[in-house]
Amino acid sequence: MSDLRKLDGKAADLFAAQPELWVNWLEGGMGGLTQSRRFLVKNLYLNPAVYGSARAVFTRSGFKAIDCPSLTSQGKSSADIHMVLDIIDALRHECEYEEFIIMSADADFTPVLHRLRAHDRRSVVVTAGPAAAAYRAVADQIVSPTDLSSSVLSLASGVPSSADLDSVEALSLTLDQQQPSTALDVDQIHQDSSPTAAEVSDSTSLEDVTRAVRALIAASEYPLPSAAVAQAARQVEPRVKELNWFGSGSFRLFFLQHFPELEFSSVPPPGIIRDPRRHPKGDTPRNREDLASAVERVSIVTGIPRLDRETYLSVFKSLVDAVTDEELSDQTAQVVCKVVREEGKRVTADQIQQIISALVADHVQLHFGVSVDGLRTVWFEYVIDLCKNAGLPLSDHELEEVSMWLKN
Repeated sequence: MSDLRKLDGKAADLFAAQPELWVNWLEGGMGGLTQSRRFLVKNLYLNPAVYGSARAVFTRSGFKAIDCPSLTSQGKSSADIHMVLDIIDALRHECEYEEFIIMSADADFTPVLHRLRAHDRRSVVVTAGPAAAAYRAVADQIVSPTDLSSSVLSLASGVPSSADLDSVEALSLTLDQQQPSTALDVDQIHQDSSPTAAEVSDSTSLEDVTRAVRALIAASEYPLPSAAVAQAARQVEPRVKELNWFGSGSFRLFFLQHFPELEFSSVPPPGIIRDPRRHPKGDTPRNREDLASAVERVSIVTGIPRLDRETYLSVFKSLVDAVTDEELSDQTAQVVCKVVREEGKRVTADQIQQIISALVADHVQLHFGVSVDGLRTVWFEYVIDLCKNAGLPLSDHELEEVSMWLKN
């Protein structure tokens, strides 16, 4: 992460804030990787004195954190030797791992890559800095600094990066602006410009493309711009335009045909894609700056609902009113949800039920006489305890930020 910070500070913050996003990006075959994969082991080698605050976020994303403290006055840690020993051990494992992805630009790993090749294992190097020619030559594939700092993190936030603008502009004609106006136009598109059935069936990338798109959407807590999703498909299969979106005629028609469980909205243009099972109606894509804040980190690590300050306040006010009028019941969450939505806030009954269940488990008596300020204070203290238990340290400034979000 140190090399990435030198290249792009915002990218480094996002890299540490939501690792599950770029993991899913790599699993889907992005970054110039020509095949999808499933990670069996995910190890994080970190200096706890420098990056200890990242531990909880990565652990929640399925990583095993391995402490590699500084052993010299120059700050040199034992991370490299830990990585080498673990790779050698993995070569002897009965699982016979097919591929190793190493996130380091250190040319000291060149002998390790030679050893992997000798054992007929694939190697991928993900680097945020310049890598020696010999190091690049022995790796099966390289994910470049541009891919890592631009494409991965821009797709993770749902906002195309400047590096993707040319591709996004090229895609724009295949999005909603190119919707056929009549059924006859649809037929004409398929008759005149679609590849033959043999051409489509010869393509082995359709499954990879759909898998990558689903992985990208599943990794995002918020809806995504359709241009970002289309760009993700093109990174897996650059020929999608030549294949006429696998015979569909446009990205929109391709999406509607292959992802019936998802929703495509044309407003605002060029469109927004959402998973109705996970993204509340009216929710919008997030700006990349939002992803690295203390509030976002706390949400990721603790799993609490990602509601804004005003929505939380409305939830607690409505909850107090609900338990004042009636006793707490299995319908309280639905009642509160209806009231908060009528105020124009975005929230789900499941999110409210999560809050209620946590308060009750924390021995809060939800009945007549409970106050809004009391609930907000208890909720804030509950969330801070979750952070402590998860090993997520918060600075005084970050505590104040979370306090302003949940309590003040």
